[in-house]
Amino acid sequence: MASTRILTVVIPSDAISNAVKKLWDQGLIGNIEVSILKLEGENVYLDFYLVERPRLSKYIFKGATKSEQDDIKDKIRLIRGKIITDAAIKNTQNTIKKFYADKGFMNAEVKITQSIDTSMNNSVSLLININKRSKVKIAKLKLICASF
Repeated sequence: MASTRILTVVIPSDAISNAVKKLWDQGLIGNIEVSILKLEGENVYLDFYLVERPRLSKYIFKGATKSEQDDIKDKIRLIRGKIITDAAIKNTQNTIKKFYADKGFMNAEVKITQSIDTSMNNSVSLLININKRSKVKIAKLKLICASF
């Protein structure tokens, strides 16, 4: 729903950049464009084009057992309808890598792919592709004691 709000701002000023920064810092907006709509004498009409970040519709695991998926779901914070940010993707990857590292899979790879979900407006689904790789085992441990 579009809304129009008229503000009086002296140009150049920090008011416009501060307004854009406040919008950006909320994390809801994925792109902001500002353009001059029209000039009338000393008045400048600006057009702000805002693109909301997509929301999560669903996520699917590939490469994990059902039991592992259930355990991971308890640890990650992905909820349907949540806004998907780069930080949310990175946190999910790190949480899954730590989950497998704790089980001895130190070299596990996690790749998350976003795809547009047409079943919901402005939403994406995530494919979480997990490659556990080989379990890391210690073949030989040598302890050296120093005496004082």
